[in-house]
Amino acid sequence: MYSVEEFEKVPACHTGQVDGYGYAFVAGNQNGVTLLDLRTKLLLEDMSHFEKGRDEKRIELLQAKRLIQPKNKPIQYKPIQQENIKSLGVWLHVTNNCNLGCGYCYIYKDQAAMTMKTARLFLDKLEATIVWHGIKYVQIKFAGGEPTLNKKIVFFIAEQAQKRFIEKGIDVKLRLITNGICLTDEWVQFLEKFSVGICVSLDGVGAWNDATRPYKNGQGSFNKIDVNLKNLINYGIRPGILTTITEANIDGIPLLTRYLIDSNLRFRYAMYRDNTGGYGGHEAFIDELMYPLNDCYEYYAHAIREGRASFSHQLADIHLDRKAHFKSCNVGFTGVVVSHLGELFFCQAAMNRDSIGNLSDSRSLLEMVWSQQTVPDFYNELVTDYTECAQCKWALACGGGCPLNNLSAKGNTNTASPYCRLFKEMIPQLIELKALQIIATNSQPERR
Repeated sequence: MYSVEEFEKVPACHTGQVDGYGYAFVAGNQNGVTLLDLRTKLLLEDMSHFEKGRDEKRIELLQAKRLIQPKNKPIQYKPIQQENIKSLGVWLHVTNNCNLGCGYCYIYKDQAAMTMKTARLFLDKLEATIVWHGIKYVQIKFAGGEPTLNKKIVFFIAEQAQKRFIEKGIDVKLRLITNGICLTDEWVQFLEKFSVGICVSLDGVGAWNDATRPYKNGQGSFNKIDVNLKNLINYGIRPGILTTITEANIDGIPLLTRYLIDSNLRFRYAMYRDNTGGYGGHEAFIDELMYPLNDCYEYYAHAIREGRASFSHQLADIHLDRKAHFKSCNVGFTGVVVSHLGELFFCQAAMNRDSIGNLSDSRSLLEMVWSQQTVPDFYNELVTDYTECAQCKWALACGGGCPLNNLSAKGNTNTASPYCRLFKEMIPQLIELKALQIIATNSQPERR
């Protein structure tokens, strides 16, 4: 028999209350956001309210959800070790070519594209990596440039992935990262045939998008993208939307938010600003971001309550899933970038740095990733070791932010994101939206 005095609330546990229910979240906890009745929330926050014969089941629930821990045995989260890795993410850069002229794009635009020879080398290297490491899950993202401009290669790799991997029991997921301009019916049929997920880049509604994502001749691209998005939805395909918030489109984000939520589309908001003015420039940018994001989440809450939308959104590098994020993404660990020339890179945003290998190398894709030296200090520490992050309860939710963004803004990958203040402000709102979604989609628990 246990005594409640033996337990304490997990220090990183965040609690809140919305629409008559309590909720809790611990970054890194495999249970994600947990809905609680108000009595259970009260006990979590102050176990002196425990009543024998009434609250034992509640304490058991809090234990099972890992929201409380023995006082002499705190819960520890450990990063996965290389020998246990069974998944691989590939960013497949199939072309430099693009039909848009986005000012913040990091890709050098020309007509260079992946050849059939390079595509076959990639498939052979992927197969060897799968066998060598016992990989069970692979995600391939077709990217560029604009990947739809190299249709032959994208279609070929999808067909080969089906024959060489999926039919042999390897779980391979394909995703198309596109600007949405060339989504003809042929592409829709391709998405359906091979169960390809799709993400479309969109930076605003109307002129707001056109300001940052124009055609090369300066004309706006929104109207074409809007038509193609509606066509996808009519076919039963619900794309994810990727938005980059810059100083040029920030005032248009509230309008975009309504467009996306009213269409019930999942979306991710990322931020970009050049580093002119150094770290102080990010602080001013954060101040500008507060209003549009607060407006976004307030509108989202109304839409969820009214049953018009389901919460499916990510802000920058914040993860409110059931994993511990010791880094913000899988770069340098389970992720690799393969260029159109068959060269490997640490990250798609670091293709201007030295490559970390190539498809002709005798090593596996993962071995080349693990031995990279283009960002040598990346491996020195995990987010729980960062001086600025070690005691932060959100550390395992954001992983310290994008390491390359940190390097650019602060001169070091292993430090808190320049958007840290924004993350701390927005994470509680995101958790509450997840709680609202649980309330909306599950049978209503008894209020107590």
